[in-house]
Amino acid sequence: MGSFRNRVVAGSAVAAVLAFAATSASAGDYSSTIFFGDSLTDSGTFRSVVPTGGKFTTNPGPVWAENVASAYGKSATPAVSGGTDYAVGGARVSQLPGVPATAPTATATPVRTQITNYLASTGGRADPNALYSVWGGANDIFAALASPSTAQAAITQAATDLVGEVARLRAAGAKTILVPTLPDIGLTPFGQAQGATAAAQITQLVSGYNQLVTLGLGNAGVSVIPIDTYSLLRDAVANPASYGFSNVTGTACTTSSSLLCTSSTLATSTAAQSYLFADGVHPTTAGHRAISDFVLNALSAPGNVARLAESPLHTRDRVMTLVQAQAAANLWTRKTGESGAWIVGGGGRLTFDRQGDQAGARGTPLNLSVGVDKRFTDNLLVGVAGTISHYRGAFSTGGDYKQREYVASAYGLYRVDGLYVSGVGSFGFANFDLRRGVTINGTDHSTGGSTEGINASFALETGYEFSAGGLTHGPLLGLRYQHVSVEGFSEDSSLFGFTYREQRRNALVGSVGYQVAYDAGSVRPFAKVTLSREFSSAERSITVESRSVSTLPYSMTVAKGDRGWLNATAGATVRLADAVTGTLGIDARLAQQRTRDFGAYAGVSVGF
Repeated sequence: MGSFRNRVVAGSAVAAVLAFAATSASAGDYSSTIFFGDSLTDSGTFRSVVPTGGKFTTNPGPVWAENVASAYGKSATPAVSGGTDYAVGGARVSQLPGVPATAPTATATPVRTQITNYLASTGGRADPNALYSVWGGANDIFAALASPSTAQAAITQAATDLVGEVARLRAAGAKTILVPTLPDIGLTPFGQAQGATAAAQITQLVSGYNQLVTLGLGNAGVSVIPIDTYSLLRDAVANPASYGFSNVTGTACTTSSSLLCTSSTLATSTAAQSYLFADGVHPTTAGHRAISDFVLNALSAPGNVARLAESPLHTRDRVMTLVQAQAAANLWTRKTGESGAWIVGGGGRLTFDRQGDQAGARGTPLNLSVGVDKRFTDNLLVGVAGTISHYRGAFSTGGDYKQREYVASAYGLYRVDGLYVSGVGSFGFANFDLRRGVTINGTDHSTGGSTEGINASFALETGYEFSAGGLTHGPLLGLRYQHVSVEGFSEDSSLFGFTYREQRRNALVGSVGYQVAYDAGSVRPFAKVTLSREFSSAERSITVESRSVSTLPYSMTVAKGDRGWLNATAGATVRLADAVTGTLGIDARLAQQRTRDFGAYAGVSVGF
């Protein structure tokens, strides 16, 4: 390690060692992005020293921290320039000197001090709405390699210190903390150059360090988002083409260190995109893109899966609206004591806009309902119905999910003069098939799984109708409740997939509105407008576990949907023949910021 290249490589190894990884984001609207670590995360601390380069990569390409920050509309400017990227090339977890112990990395600010400096700037409290990353320890391993007799004790202490710093950040108020594992330094060009035996020993030290950090965080009960760059690097080296790399053994830069590397000092003109490593341990621009993709996958996955508990609220609302409209039509057409059967089909468009880390989704809900009912008296109609519904939502980030639901409903409508009360109670089982789009450095690594769920709901509506000839009109009040439960499941990829715990979604919605109808003999057109509001404002979260890193599960807050909207329904009931009527209608949710939901239905009813 006599040359500057070897010293920087060894010293910043932590930062670059891991060069890959995975997918694009979607979860919360973070107030800022804050990074702590070494050369892998350093976005340009040494630019004043090396103005033609300045980052440990194929300059001027961005490092993964810059990519992630940009995905959320933030920046990762170095802290020395007034930004929120505190990482410094060569930094160890808590010790000095940095690695290598020569300028400019000898005085690299340790991760512990980086966090101290950040908390000092905020009065000791961490912003709970920010996204944090703590990635350190590789340089401690490089330092330990120089003293084999104390290596194990040194990395044990470094792992303990890192756990302590993450816990300190958490205790100060940080909620969303990324903790990447160290990459397998033994597989890097630097590691391989040491010989097979030495490379295996380096791999063993890295693996031991990662296990100590993981166990330490778990035993301390510190919830973090683990990023398994160790497994990612191994998979990229074993299968380079599947990550878009053509070279995973050589170095893209011809300079002594990637810190000095520029577009004019590359091994080939395309090396920044085709090579995995810039120098002995640091990733290229493409390598950093893989890492940021991998991080964004971990952040976006929970929000995407949260859609499984949101779309049933809309498809069930559609069913209850349809059943209530059919009940009103049948009370108008049925004779007292007459029974009947009906069938109604509907379709529409349901679109969720992307919110932070929650992907948008768009699809066409379809439903088919059949029912039987009886008008027991002049004022009372009671019936039961069965519905099959289907929705396929295409994610804005790639992939889709299919929702199939089987619903049983009981309904009734009672009128006394102008006063009426209508009610629907429903229970259904749902099947979900999910495929999440995962893109790593432009290559597809999609993953998915299947699960089941239930939805129990009821809808009540009451109002008063004034009559004037064939015209009826009046105000109404409504109340709807839904309980959705989606069972936990695991995705099929052990590296890019996750295990999700059961998620629940409860919605209590009140509405006030006005409706009008006109009896023209053989045709009865109607219209209804309601202003609706969901009463609950509580945040919902998804609990997730990494499939490749054994650690405590972590929870991600799901973006809130619209709490208020305007509903508009219009249609007509038509007497087609004696005891045969047709019904058609359209309905839409209006004035929503994040969701667009509209549909149409048509059906026929036969009395007997």
